[in-house]
Amino acid sequence: MRKFFAVIGLMSLFIQPMAAMAQNGYSHRPVQGSVKSQRVYSQPSETEEVLLLPVRLVSGLVQAPIGAIGGMAKRTGDSVEWVNDHTFRKVVHKKQKMTERPGKVLGRGSVMVPVGVVGTAAALPLGVSYGAVEGGYKGFVKGFNWPDDH
Repeated sequence: MRKFFAVIGLMSLFIQPMAAMAQNGYSHRPVQGSVKSQRVYSQPSETEEVLLLPVRLVSGLVQAPIGAIGGMAKRTGDSVEWVNDHTFRKVVHKKQKMTERPGKVLGRGSVMVPVGVVGTAAALPLGVSYGAVEGGYKGFVKGFNWPDDH
């Protein structure tokens, strides 16, 4: 019976596109048209690009350290939170009280707490270094594109 329903389900998935094509007088001609936008796009001239290059570089170099600081804060927080979720919060489960099984909690705590301390000590420099690189790059890109964004 399950196989029968599975075959019916698969067949209905394959038939749906054909049924959709049959509706509304579908023909095999490609659809032609255009999309209108409210925004006007213009290409800057080569002279404008050359003159904007120093502005882009300066704004990128100013924005890079700001992005690096933000990236360090975000990635350090994320890495420490990950270590916290996988070590310290596993000592006592959410639905379990600390007094229900003290031996089990003590056994888990004697392993998970030192692992959590070492993991936090390792997560801090990893989060700082990864966040600094990622945030610095994103900040530089945001600063480099500054004249175009405004």
